[in-house]
Amino acid sequence: MTTDNQIQAFETSSEFLDTFQQLQEGEKTAERLEKMLDQLEGKLDELLSEAQEANLDSEKPDDKTDSVQHRQDQ
Repeated sequence: MTTDNQIQAFETSSEFLDTFQQLQEGEKTAERLEKMLDQLEGKLDELLSEAQEANLDSEKPDDKTDSVQHRQDQ
């Protein structure tokens, strides 16, 4: 193997290593993003559930309002 071939092989190995390290960093970033998205989804589910409960509570007739209305009608 000539010196030029050795240098080219070293550069190729170095480029491969750099690319592999970038790929690993990208995978770690993707994992962190996926975890954050899962957390966000959980929080959105909680908010939706709370909003639905609040909506159901606001649709229920209030006993006090009904009795006050009944007294006013008499």
